[in-house]
Amino acid sequence: LAELFSDADYKFDSILSPLDSSNLFIRLIDEEGLFSLYATSPGSEEGEFILEEWASISIKDISSDGKTLLLSGKEDSDDDLILFTIDLAGGAELIELDDDDLTSVSSAVFTADDQYVVYNIKTGTDYDDYEIRKVKTGVKEDVELLYEEALLLDVEWKVMDNFDSYNYFLSPVTVY
Repeated sequence: LAELFSDADYKFDSILSPLDSSNLFIRLIDEEGLFSLYATSPGSEEGEFILEEWASISIKDISSDGKTLLLSGKEDSDDDLILFTIDLAGGAELIELDDDDLTSVSSAVFTADDQYVVYNIKTGTDYDDYEIRKVKTGVKEDVELLYEEALLLDVEWKVMDNFDSYNYFLSPVTVY
């Protein structure tokens, strides 16, 4: 049994363990309500913070090679929501993909070749204020609008697992 994380300044919010990856992501919340994202490997006692003290963080997908994490979030509560990637293999570099008129990002996935991200955003308060967009990964490039007033419900480009693509725990649990 390995201790994955220990710091009295944080509480566990959630843990994400992609089945096809050696990574384990722990979303933490501090006493001010700010989120941090800690990456480690199962069985390891070492890890690193890849994001610290953000107003919101939502993990959307991980690339098929396990080297790039796709997220949405706000660094400060009054910032615009952004869709971005973090290079897990190269020093946790953050690359912003889209910040144009995002109210929320309901779903986002890497394409099968990891060259693009296809995602669904809410752009307003009306029931049909949704768009499906596509953007190239790895660089800040213009966003391509694929559909207006449309919604991605359940998208999976990779090989389907027997149950789900992730082990997702809302609260810490002991796994034997």
